[in-house]
Amino acid sequence: MTDQFSKILLDLYRGIGAVSFSEFHEWTLDLIKPALGFDSGFWGMGGVNDKGAFINSVHLYQQSPEMMRAYESVRGLDLVAEKVAAQPGRTAQVSINDFIAAGPKYNSARAHVECWGMLHILSTGIIDPTSGLFNIISLYRADIDNPFTEEQRLLKERLMPHLTEAYIAAQHRHLERLAFAGPARQREMAIVDREHIVHDASANFRRLLKLEWPGWTGPKLPELLVNSLAGSDRARYAGTAIIVFADRVSGMVFMVVREKSRLDDLSSREYGVARLLAQGHSYKKIAETIGCSPFTVRNHIQVVYAKLGVNNKVALARALNYIVPLTPRSH
Repeated sequence: MTDQFSKILLDLYRGIGAVSFSEFHEWTLDLIKPALGFDSGFWGMGGVNDKGAFINSVHLYQQSPEMMRAYESVRGLDLVAEKVAAQPGRTAQVSINDFIAAGPKYNSARAHVECWGMLHILSTGIIDPTSGLFNIISLYRADIDNPFTEEQRLLKERLMPHLTEAYIAAQHRHLERLAFAGPARQREMAIVDREHIVHDASANFRRLLKLEWPGWTGPKLPELLVNSLAGSDRARYAGTAIIVFADRVSGMVFMVVREKSRLDDLSSREYGVARLLAQGHSYKKIAETIGCSPFTVRNHIQVVYAKLGVNNKVALARALNYIVPLTPRSH
């Protein structure tokens, strides 16, 4: 087991830098599959409350999305979730026989695991310190005569902290890869799940949100922000005090927030003209670049100066270096 464990870790940490976040779950589960020999799997965030298990984010491996819809009717009878919640960090081993032994009350849950090829299960949960939710990986086998071994259970238990850390690293790497210009000190970042719960956030993220919503305490995003970002994988919110950009990938939302500035009042064309002028281009060169007359360029620059409260190129360049908009504007 030691050799398998070491090889998986080497491959994991060598490979995650080359894998996009949208590919991370599949790539990682493919990586551990030869050692653990599972047929399908689940990787998500969730927990247990008085109504049973709940899921805030999910990635299914070799399973139909219909499985999760069917799960809603039996989530209050999830023996696996109960075992995982009772012993965080320990890999629980459950089979269909455990559901049978639990009695008639669990007949519908037994039928569910049987229907979806979960006759043998290895499941581990590690608590996320920010959200208080469990990061859960469950692996399934469909052959009743082929249970997981104790060695495989222990291997998965040893791997789980590393898989969780690799997942967090992949999230942070995705944030850094996004094309957000401007000095890092002027933007704050956060990772949010599909239920709009903040999982991880940079130091001043909450301070910036409170500029817009003074009464906000978290961990769930303000309702107005949630509604504004809904309906699109990439969205932008412009408030009275802050600008928010959101990128939705694999069930998670990656957010960048900064304080609003006068630059946000510029149109895309005005901003482009301002950048070219600040870089030292003449009116004629700017006109050739954007396809208009020098007279039009002059008009754009007058509007830019008025909106930014500057009156020369030096002050304009200083204003542009102060902060760069997260996304182009269409107005």
